[in-house]
Amino acid sequence: KKLQEMQLKETELEARIVSLEAVIKSGSLTDMLNQIELVKQDVSKLRGDIETLRHLNATVEQRQKDLYQDLDGRLRKIEEKSATNNPPSSNKVAETPPAPEIKAPSDQEVFDQANQLLDSMKNKEAFQAFTDFIKQFPNSALLPDAKYGLANAQFNLKNYKASVGTYQKLLDQHPDFVKNP
Repeated sequence: KKLQEMQLKETELEARIVSLEAVIKSGSLTDMLNQIELVKQDVSKLRGDIETLRHLNATVEQRQKDLYQDLDGRLRKIEEKSATNNPPSSNKVAETPPAPEIKAPSDQEVFDQANQLLDSMKNKEAFQAFTDFIKQFPNSALLPDAKYGLANAQFNLKNYKASVGTYQKLLDQHPDFVKNP
């Protein structure tokens, strides 16, 4: 009877050994160990990143505090200077400075602005600026130059028919214009 029990236990042990060998051969334990190692490495890297961020945050907080103190000190100095330079007077009525006169821009200024737009290849804006100039200053000595600029803006906008028409009007109305094509 004992012999049978021993044989039965031996058979059970052999079966367990075979199943353990199968698990080891399948590599699932090895894979699991590799995954655990990868997780440990990731956790270690994340801890390092957290430590770096903590240090960076502390540095930024200190810098912000220093800047705030510097700004506060400067403002106090300015306030002290203005308080000593301008003692408060209770009898003065606050005077409103007179409004500056708004001067209409000259034809030269308007032309220069339009020409700058053309030079900057802002052709739509230049087209509009030269058109406005021609309407606003029909008797200006710069009128031929404005028409020439308008024709160039039209050409740059690939509106060739309008450009040719504007050049033709320029030739007809200002035959002595130096830049005539």
